[in-house]
Amino acid sequence: QAPALTALVVMNTACAAELLRAPSLVPVVEITQFLAELPDERWPPLRPLPEAVAIHRPCSQLRVLKHSAATERLLRRIPGVTVQALRSDRACCGAAGMQAVLQPEQAAALRAPILQELSDLGCSAVSANIGCAAHLSAGCGQPVKHPVEWIAAALPDSG
Repeated sequence: QAPALTALVVMNTACAAELLRAPSLVPVVEITQFLAELPDERWPPLRPLPEAVAIHRPCSQLRVLKHSAATERLLRRIPGVTVQALRSDRACCGAAGMQAVLQPEQAAALRAPILQELSDLGCSAVSANIGCAAHLSAGCGQPVKHPVEWIAAALPDSG
């Protein structure tokens, strides 16, 4: 018999935020928070990734889930990664659900300060919201990865 479901772990901050608004039979936990809270003894040794990474903290992570430090705590587990929070991510990046599609000019204007800061920093970017990551990636022309992608890249080879 399968064990009882004790939590629903969700990959995207916006999805987790929406699910938290609905009645649920189990706790809903966003994956960066879930992984960041795992004790050290539950982690395999991670391979070094000598990268500078700028963290975009989505509105859903900052304002609804209220665990904006989870992505940074998670990435700091990876040896060699230098982590920097973006100063410009205190405001919406412009993705906001359908905003990027329905109001592209406004969405681009909201995204511009973040893109400028990313350009100035000259480093990779990460976002725990897939919509924000896609919106930022479209503007900067390079992938904006999810934190779990960074963890996956640092996992030891399974051989």
